[in-house]
Amino acid sequence: RAPCRGAPTLQNRPGSGGLTIQTTPIPQPQPFGLAIFFSDSSKLTGTIKTTAQGSPVSIRCVREDGYTDGSGRWSLYQVAKSDRAIFEECITTEDYGAKGAVMSIIPGCGQFYKGDPLKGSLFMGGCVAGSLAAVFTEMQRQAYVSQIGQTHDINVIRQLDARQKNLGIARNVCIGATAALYVWNIVDGALAPGAKKIVFTGSSLRYNF
Repeated sequence: RAPCRGAPTLQNRPGSGGLTIQTTPIPQPQPFGLAIFFSDSSKLTGTIKTTAQGSPVSIRCVREDGYTDGSGRWSLYQVAKSDRAIFEECITTEDYGAKGAVMSIIPGCGQFYKGDPLKGSLFMGGCVAGSLAAVFTEMQRQAYVSQIGQTHDINVIRQLDARQKNLGIARNVCIGATAALYVWNIVDGALAPGAKKIVFTGSSLRYNF
């Protein structure tokens, strides 16, 4: 929950057997204070009349979205402590636009941005590992090429030449695999759905859950 200053917040905790109302001191009337909270009930909508600090309080609740996890079914609400409050329009979306693709220029960052750290770690680790493997095989190949120039034994030259050719093939495989993984990372950052988020229309507020 992310309450604004002075707004009562509601929290229906699993197993608590009821609704808990928490309040903070209100130095001046704030009739349009808003808050966001989670509840394990999907039925809490409309207006609730109760008391806070000995004074009657009317709290409006509007359900926006919900999900289910191992601890139960949860819903996301907008709440306000005034009957005159106007709730912001909001939508749920898994679309993060082009920013995911732009951030994927650094492998895995687009996936981290879209709320999938496991996939981001795999892309980042795979690209780093592939790049290091390509560098290592090329260094080994260059070492064999250098040894070829230091001997006149035809049999040794043939053995060293075969090894450097094999390492050249391995290097190319590493480069190709890393390039393919990098392109996949860009495409995934652009097209794959991200974690569900709440977007308030015309507002800078963003909530991911």
